[in-house]
Amino acid sequence: MQSTSKPALDEPGVRDWYALIEHQRPLVASVCQRWLSDPNDVDDAIQQTFLRFWQHRQRVHGRLEAWLAATARSVSVDLIRREVRERDRRVKVAGEADVHRSAAFTRELARNQLPAALRVLPDNDAELLRRRFLSREPLRVLADWARVDVSTMSRRVTAVLERLASVLREMGVFDADVVTVASIFDDAVHLASALWCNVHVEPDGLRMAASWEGLLQDVAANAVYLPGWSRPIRAGVFVGWGTISRQSSMMRMIVPPEWQVSISKYVERGPVELVGLIEPGTSDKGPVEATLRDYELNAGLIDATDAEALRTLDVISLGFDLMTSAAVLRAVCDAVQSGVGLHNEGYIGLDTIPANNPDLRAVFLSASDVTDFHSTPHGLPVPLRVVGRHPAVPSVVERDRTASACGPVYQPRADATTVLRKNLQRLKATHPNAPATVPALVCGELGSGRVVVNSLQNNEILVDLSALDGPALVLDLLRWLAEPRRKSTDGDGAADP
Repeated sequence: MQSTSKPALDEPGVRDWYALIEHQRPLVASVCQRWLSDPNDVDDAIQQTFLRFWQHRQRVHGRLEAWLAATARSVSVDLIRREVRERDRRVKVAGEADVHRSAAFTRELARNQLPAALRVLPDNDAELLRRRFLSREPLRVLADWARVDVSTMSRRVTAVLERLASVLREMGVFDADVVTVASIFDDAVHLASALWCNVHVEPDGLRMAASWEGLLQDVAANAVYLPGWSRPIRAGVFVGWGTISRQSSMMRMIVPPEWQVSISKYVERGPVELVGLIEPGTSDKGPVEATLRDYELNAGLIDATDAEALRTLDVISLGFDLMTSAAVLRAVCDAVQSGVGLHNEGYIGLDTIPANNPDLRAVFLSASDVTDFHSTPHGLPVPLRVVGRHPAVPSVVERDRTASACGPVYQPRADATTVLRKNLQRLKATHPNAPATVPALVCGELGSGRVVVNSLQNNEILVDLSALDGPALVLDLLRWLAEPRRKSTDGDGAADP
C-alpha cells in the first residue's frame, strides 16, 4: 500500500530525489506494466515519468500518486504509438529499398549542383532560403519580416523550393523535386509541410541517462526565466477546429487558423513556453496540426475541455474563436477562477454560446449579456479612445487610431477597468441599432485569476497604441496575467524576490 502523503517539492538534494523515486517507483512501474510488455520499454516509461515530474514539479497539485499514475499511463501510450509508427516505417523501408537508393543518388547529384543552382535564383529567393535554412529563422519570424501571415510565408518557402528544384532539373538532375531540395537542407519539419501528406516528423525518443544527478543538472542548466520568476511562464494557446472548419454565421466566412494564434508571433520563446490547446479528437486534423507546428506551440498538448489539465498553465489565450464549444468555455472558466490568467481576444463563442451564458459573461468580465454588433460594410472603422489605465498594459497611450466597428457588445462589471473604447456614435445614421460605445480593452479579475478582454480583432492595433514593441507589450500582458500563478507555485507560498 502506497502512502498518500505528498513528498516535499521544494528543491531537495539528489539523495532526496533518489528516495522519492524509490518510494514511488512501484506505483509507476505497475501502471507501465499494464500497457507495456517489453521490460526495456517499462524502464524507459518509468524514467520518462519521473523526468516529467522533475520538469513540472512546481505545477503538481493534489495527490502526487494520482499525477504520477496519469503521467505513467500517458507516457506508456506514447511509447506504444511510437513503436507502431517505427514498425510501419521499417516495413515500408524494407519494401522500398530500391526507391530509397535512387532517391539518395538524386539527392547527391542535387547537392553537387546546389551552389550553381542558387546563383541562378533571384536575390530575394536566395535571401529567403538563407534565412530559413542557414539562419534557421522560424516561419513566424520570417512572416513578420515579410509582413504576411505564417501560412502565406510557408507557401512562399515551398514555392522557392519548387523553383530551385526546377533549376536543378534544367541542370541535369532530372528527378529533383521539392522533397529532394528540402532534404538537402535537412529541414524535416518543412519537408512534412511541403509534402502535405501523412509524413509524421517524430523527434527521437528520450533514452534516459543512467545518472539521475547528471540528468537533473542538464534540465536546470537549460532553464530560462524572467526576472522575478523561478521558471518559464507556461501559456496555452487554443486552436479550435470548429472555427476553422465551418463558416461563421456572423462573419459569413471560414476564419483562418492564424487568427486564433496571432498572439504567438509576439511571444519570446524561452521565458515563455507555448502549449497547444485543442478540442478532443482534433489532433489529427491537418489545419490544427499545421497551426500547432507553424506557430511553434510545442511545449505540450492539452485537451481544452479538461479543467484539471488547464490548471497546470499560467495563462490561457483564446484568440478569434467564434465557435468555442460550451465544454471548452466551462473548463477555461473553471481554470481561470482557480488562478490561471486569461487573454480573451473578444470573440469567444459569439456564434455558438447563448448571450446570457454565465461562463460567457464571466470570461468577458461582463455585468450584462454578451451580444455582437456587425457593421455593413464589414469592418467599418470607428474611432478608438483611451479611457483608463491599467498595469496589464501600462504602455498604451492615446493616439489617433481606428478599429473595426464589429465586435462584442456588453457592459463591463463595475470592478473591471475599461482601458480602450470604440466610439460608434457616428454610425447611428446608417446603423440605427448601433450602440453608442463598446468596450475594446477591459482588464480585471475572475475568482483568483486575472483576465484581459481584447476586442480589437487585431493584436497589431494594440501594439500600435503602445510605446513598446510587440514582444515587450505582450510580455508585460502575460506577466500581469500569470502573476497569481507565480505566487501560488512558490515553495513557501510567497512571491519570488
